[in-house]
Amino acid sequence: MLVINVKIKLDYLVIVMIGLLCLGSLGGAFQPVRIFAICMIPYLIKQIFDRYLDWRTIFICVFFSWWFIYSIFSIGWTPLPKESFKHIVYQFVNTAIFLLLIVLAKNAKNSFHAIIYGWFCAVSLTLPIAIYEFLTDKHLSISGLPSDTVINTGQDKILYRYADTTFGDLNAYSTFLCYSLFFLLAYLLHEVRLVRRLIVFVVVFLIYFFIFFNASRGAIVSSCILLLFYIYFSVKSKIGKNKIKELLYACFAFVVMLILSYLLFGYLDLSSFRFMHRIEMGGLGEDSARINIYKAAWESIVNYSFVGVGAGSQEYALNEFDAEVASAHNLMLEVFIQYGLVIFLGFSFFMFIIFFALIEEKNNIKNFLGYSFLGTFLPLFVVVSGYLLDSSFWIFLSSLFFMGEKKSSIKN
Repeated sequence: MLVINVKIKLDYLVIVMIGLLCLGSLGGAFQPVRIFAICMIPYLIKQIFDRYLDWRTIFICVFFSWWFIYSIFSIGWTPLPKESFKHIVYQFVNTAIFLLLIVLAKNAKNSFHAIIYGWFCAVSLTLPIAIYEFLTDKHLSISGLPSDTVINTGQDKILYRYADTTFGDLNAYSTFLCYSLFFLLAYLLHEVRLVRRLIVFVVVFLIYFFIFFNASRGAIVSSCILLLFYIYFSVKSKIGKNKIKELLYACFAFVVMLILSYLLFGYLDLSSFRFMHRIEMGGLGEDSARINIYKAAWESIVNYSFVGVGAGSQEYALNEFDAEVASAHNLMLEVFIQYGLVIFLGFSFFMFIIFFALIEEKNNIKNFLGYSFLGTFLPLFVVVSGYLLDSSFWIFLSSLFFMGEKKSSIKN
């Protein structure tokens, strides 16, 4: 009985840890989820040394340790040693966040539902703020853009509305919404009870609405890919007449989303929406600035002989080669520019492990997560700058990594 009670308490810790993401960037360097992870480090160390680890977890621990050591050595050649030291501290904390969620989930009673409920709580708690921002064009003080902002869409300057809630950046919030979609859509594949499905459907609808409202291209493409994979696996999991029934249900839900979106967008003047301006001005497809960034990034990689410019010196490297924007806005480039070829290859293999773990077992929900991860990899990880510093990114990867485990208790 005591063991069961402990496991149930760990379920709540998983929910709380993921749920803390709703606070976004509040607290700055001392974000609540980071403080939570730091406080749990003694428990994490004890669990790692007390339990048997499979080869995937061993690789993760070895790779992260080597990455951390390499980052420390990079202080010797980086042009910004103080910034590098700060990033190394973040790297240590983010590694703790990644491993802690896995350890908590492995010891929890119903880890699958705990992770799903955690993401549901995290995103649901941000939605009232997003709705308020949508209706009033008022934002929290943490917001990087004030109300009545004029912003450059790439070809024009416009006055538009947006929602960034506690994240302080509309792209960061849109990326977080995409992360949560993985797990809410997976839950819809799993759940059969109508009332619960309807509740989750409402949240999913609002997520899609605010992704399109913010008009972040990578997030829009990722969310559409996720929807297609959801429809495919939803129909695939049914038999006979149920396939047709599920397909009709998915189509009906999609039509309802379109109608509600039309009604909501009709509440305001469409000219205030960044999405509409991007369509009119062709800004959804063109991005010469990003090409310029990639050229500067490659020149930096070659200039530093493929060993990396050092932790935290990405901005310096891009400025050195006259990039239009001093941020890669690309996860893999972030790794390559700062840490060089060896860490880049190790990180790529780390991503492959997450994908392979989700598809090696014939399980509809795991396979949905795995193929969605692969299908959205390019658009999802070119949205924001600073993926490696983002706590929600590491919790997202940790959630996927654990879902691929044998002990994740996922049933078709």
